[in-house]
Amino acid sequence: MKAIIIRLSSFGDVVLTAPIFKALKEGGYETALITRSRFKNIMSNDPNIDSIIPAEAAEAGKISLSSDILIDLQGNLRSRKLSGRIKAGTKARVRKYYLCRFLLTSLHLKITLPPVIKRYKAAAERALKKDLTLTRLKYFPGEIPPIDIPHPYITLSLNAKWFTKSYPYTDELINIILKTTDFNILLVGGTEIPVNSKRVFNAGTEHPIERTAALVKGSSLAVTADTVWMHIEMGLDVPTIAVFGSTHPDLGFVSEYNMPRIVLGKQLSCRPCTKIGKKRCPKKHFFCLKGIPPKIIMEQIKDVINFNSNS
Repeated sequence: MKAIIIRLSSFGDVVLTAPIFKALKEGGYETALITRSRFKNIMSNDPNIDSIIPAEAAEAGKISLSSDILIDLQGNLRSRKLSGRIKAGTKARVRKYYLCRFLLTSLHLKITLPPVIKRYKAAAERALKKDLTLTRLKYFPGEIPPIDIPHPYITLSLNAKWFTKSYPYTDELINIILKTTDFNILLVGGTEIPVNSKRVFNAGTEHPIERTAALVKGSSLAVTADTVWMHIEMGLDVPTIAVFGSTHPDLGFVSEYNMPRIVLGKQLSCRPCTKIGKKRCPKKHFFCLKGIPPKIIMEQIKDVINFNSNS
């Protein structure tokens, strides 16, 4: 039996397919992921995925595809067209909850969307015509890069593609960690902060995400923005403090399958204002993240350190 999953983008959403692939593999299916070329390597080390197919090749008709089941977890026009090209015994598509997302981000009504992984699960169950049992998100990193970081260390992944998801006081947080703890610091996610300290190691962008993840795996804890790194860190079983700005967990980014140890976010009438992030704050005050000073995050870091020490 063969199962194909379509998830074309983006990094975080592709990573969140992992529990579905694990359940399918345990059910005896040969599995395949169709995703855009730039995202294919991020899941290349997952033993529950037998093959990863570039979407561009499938769309161009260079590959003839057929399957027992086809699960479209993208649910947009492009994936629908691609799904139509593939022969499959049964097909199902993820529900997108467009209206609910609009009501939450535009009118700020009190709505909690089903978590993304549960939406994926529901689509898979419609295709399979049976229930699936999922386990927590597990991420499989690649080969570790040649960066030697002395233990113990904390990973900071507080930079994001979008301005309204990037923590504005990362440099101050770094200074507090260095002054008040013995932890070294690993920076990932393209954080460009000049720090004159031999205790700070910047993974930069020269290594792919799946290899940098091997460094993250060794960290004692992680502090992250709402990015792919949040999901990877949880998938590596690293205690994670998630700092949400313009987005919100109610949009479905966390669940019992991928729950941070601590979630930080300001309760504001204008939040969330977006599902993915914005280039600038619509209200111009950016209080969703400026209202979370480094000392608040540091208190949570110390709580996690103390918890880990007493466990």
